[in-house]
Amino acid sequence: MKAAMAWLDGLQPELARIADARHDDPHALLGAHMRGGRLTVLTFLPAVTHAWLPGGRALTRLPGTDFFSWEGPPGDLPEHYPVDWTDSDGAVQTQIDPYSFAPTVSADDLWNFGEGNHVTAWRFLGAHPMQVAGIDGTRFAVWAPNAERVSVVGPFCAWDGRRLPLRRLGAGG
Repeated sequence: MKAAMAWLDGLQPELARIADARHDDPHALLGAHMRGGRLTVLTFLPAVTHAWLPGGRALTRLPGTDFFSWEGPPGDLPEHYPVDWTDSDGAVQTQIDPYSFAPTVSADDLWNFGEGNHVTAWRFLGAHPMQVAGIDGTRFAVWAPNAERVSVVGPFCAWDGRRLPLRRLGAGG
């Protein structure tokens, strides 16, 4: 197993920043990524006993952490895959991995907003129900240039602000 997860070597500081909800781009690590010719999935699931991907592919807990990992051949998962887990109360939960989605705020919107020229920022800031690739969800975006972290919380993440940290888009906050 150690050789299979060699891509994790040296990432402990980055993982600690995610666990502490201080990472400004959790999407860079979490979700599915190609690493060394293999598809890897990394999830952060506090208060979870075990987790798995479609087809019963077990996610392996990284020792002493709330991170779970899986590695397999490219193309082995759909682009937007569900993650299933058993929480500490014994309930089974399922969620499409939010880190499988690209940003839905356009570079043009970010540029115009940063220049002070955006006259319809309400269309991309705040919470907006939307559908991506046939999957219903909610896009959430805020302008928070001095924030150390922004997370979405609610019953869907057991009110744990560490579970769904957002990424910073652009340099303006």
